[in-house]
Order: sequence, then structure tokens, then C-alpha cells
Amino acid sequence: MTITRNYLTAEEIGAVVESMLDKDNEYERQMVKYGILGQLLVDGIEITDEDDCNTIYTKLVEGGIDLDKNITNIELVDKIVDKELGVAKVVEGILNGVITRAEEELKNIDLKATLVELDKLSKGEGLNSLKPV
Repeated sequence: MTITRNYLTAEEIGAVVESMLDKDNEYERQMVKYGILGQLLVDGIEITDEDDCNTIYTKLVEGGIDLDKNITNIELVDKIVDKELGVAKVVEGILNGVITRAEEELKNIDLKATLVELDKLSKGEGLNSLKPV
């Protein structure tokens, strides 16, 4: 087995990042990264239709292939994934906070009384109780 070139193209980086972001945990993300890169950049690796990314990773290691040492811009893949996941976690945290707050506020609302008041307002009743500020 030999590495065919020592770099990734922009398109390859994008494809690997997208595939990694589809995974739920770091282990799966790393196996996908090495599985794809093994197929793209390693000549002489025997890959069958049944081989998954874990199998490809194992074949690379057994063959003495270290993509981290030999691909000059491989670290860019993990940097992009880390940033994407970091932004996603911040957004998720904000949304979870908003949802929790909304649920708490809804618990404090007397829906029946609110509907009665809205009904009165829709009929023109109760408007006299509103005083200008």
C-alpha cells in the first residue's frame, strides 16, 4: 500500500466533513474520515463491497499507513468539524433554553381566563377598562 498524494483537495475536504457531521459520535466520525481517505488516497488497499469504514481503517493500520503524518492538510478536516459541532452545540443550548423558558411560562398562564378575556375583547367588551398611559 502507498499513499498516492500528500494532500486533500477542497472538494475532498468538504465531502469528508459532511460525512463526518452526519455521525453521532467522535468514534464514528473518525472511522468515516479514515475510511473515505483510505479509498481516496491509498493505492493498493484491497477494498470489497462488504468493507465498511472500520474495516478500511484496520487495513490502513495493518498496512502501516499513517494518514495523519503523511497528508499535509488533514488537520483541516477535524478543525472544520470541531467548529461546526461547536456552533451546533451553542445553537442547541440556546434553543433548549428558549424551549424550557417557554414551557415554564405556559405553565403559569391560565388559558381559560385568557380565552375569556380575548372573547370579551373580540366582542368590544372590556375595552373601557383599558386606560391610556
